Amino acid sequence: MNNDTITYFMGLSYQINMEYIQNNLQPYYFGTIEELPGCVAHGKTEEELMLRLTKAKKKYFEDLFNKDIKIPEPGDMELRDWDRSLPRSSRVRVKIKGWTHHD
Repeated sequence: MNNDTITYFMGLSYQINMEYIQNNLQPYYFGTIEELPGCVAHGKTEEELMLRLTKAKKKYFEDLFNKDIKIPEPGDMELRDWDRSLPRSSRVRVKIKGWTHHD
């Protein structure tokens, strides 16, 4: 695996969709990365969600790289597979700039 390639993509700003879910058991945050279908995470707090989403994004990039599949750049919707029939008002979009995570 080429760590420089993974580092490059980890440094790009992808569109993050975040939703606060209230249920009978315990509320939580759920997030997806719009350009990366299937790249999802959840957490009890926004910070926990972002940490888990960052780990999921790295694993997603590693898997695509190892399978020799093109890694989408921000704004590249070619791989997106979610249901476009949903009304736009049912989606919450959060753009987070400059968010970094430290181990």
